[in-house]
Amino acid sequence: MLERGRTVFFAILLLFEFSFFENAKGGVAFDYSNPDKNDLKFLSNFNVVVTGKIWKKSVVERLKEKGVKLVFYDWLPADYFCKGSVSGWHRVVLKHLKEWVIDSSPKDPDPMGKRYGCKDYFFSFTDSFIKAKVSHNLDVLKKTGYSGVFFDWASGFRAFKSDRSFAFLVREYKRKFNKEDYDLQVLKFLKTLKSKGVLIVLNRGFRSKNAMFDKYADFDVAESVFTTDESDICKDIFIENYGLGRVCETRIESPKMAIRYGEHFVKEARKSNPKICFVFLNYALPFYVKTNKSVFFKGKRFSIYRPTVDRQALLFGEAFAYLVGGISVVCDRSVGLGFVKDKLYSIKLGKPIGKYRIVYCKKGEAYIRFFKKGFFIVGKPDCSLTVKALQHFRVYDVLNNKIIKSKRGVFVVKLHSQIYFGSTVQPVGDIFLYR
Repeated sequence: MLERGRTVFFAILLLFEFSFFENAKGGVAFDYSNPDKNDLKFLSNFNVVVTGKIWKKSVVERLKEKGVKLVFYDWLPADYFCKGSVSGWHRVVLKHLKEWVIDSSPKDPDPMGKRYGCKDYFFSFTDSFIKAKVSHNLDVLKKTGYSGVFFDWASGFRAFKSDRSFAFLVREYKRKFNKEDYDLQVLKFLKTLKSKGVLIVLNRGFRSKNAMFDKYADFDVAESVFTTDESDICKDIFIENYGLGRVCETRIESPKMAIRYGEHFVKEARKSNPKICFVFLNYALPFYVKTNKSVFFKGKRFSIYRPTVDRQALLFGEAFAYLVGGISVVCDRSVGLGFVKDKLYSIKLGKPIGKYRIVYCKKGEAYIRFFKKGFFIVGKPDCSLTVKALQHFRVYDVLNNKIIKSKRGVFVVKLHSQIYFGSTVQPVGDIFLYR
């Protein structure tokens, strides 16, 4: 049994957590899976949820009752045409193939189609196509109860020019539609859709010429800026309730590179739309905790590991998003919610107090930014800092789930990294909430 003093402290800590996180709503979530009840409960904490496919009506209505707006995925420049699954919209496109499609000739390359066994057609965005596409999108929104569209590959001609396998599209467009400007036609499409009250989310719209596509977008997205599942931190382990398998852990970007890219992307997006909300869609793998159990398997003794949420990765992304003026969300490798659900997305720090500052510890530089309800620090592991208490007596350390008391007008905080495979540590982002 806990001692009375420790019991009271623990009760205060739980009360503080509950009061701060409960009923705090905001942000954008992505989920391309089939959500269960726990997933829907988690997703109800967000203002906007992007889905990979259209969810069934009962699920949509349940989230809408919670005030959530649903947004469906759409590949902006093109679409897949697969045998046996041609939709009504596809049939309309096929009737106008030469006018609406850049790569309409059977002799044209098919770089993406070969990967998925389908034919991909890239659209011309002529005026007649724009009219039909807007009508199609509005019809889908009306039938499904969704509020908007998430357009992938929203960089215009730059998306084609950056990859040799798509360079032929630039040549073909100029040959077939030489009187049109592709990027301006896409912009016209987005403007028309926005005039109909559609919520628009773009993937890398800031990479379009002068970030012009962001002018009519509500959100712009960049992927894998702060954390990624593309990792070389891997190991063969025995996983609880699964067995022997090779697994990898999340790779966290260096703070210097994270702030360099994060600031640049947000700045670019807001050139054409100062009010746009910038979303950093990061990816994370489970963090594997070594249990006190082991198993004898194929002549060898293995420790058993349990997969858990990598909160260090989630908080790093969240803290850096606060740092550069955006928002962060983390998905698993399949753009789902496996081992990424956490209440930290409900944190509300309030309005920022000035810009971030660079501070120094023995481990190197770190970044700190103050808000009305707390502050965050991002830096290298084991970086220890003293932070002015500003008349506050306690802060709640979100990453380490503990209360820190002020001493002589300052808080002494330390960035602590969990131990990854190979006894490695990674950069840390932590949020501290005033008690």
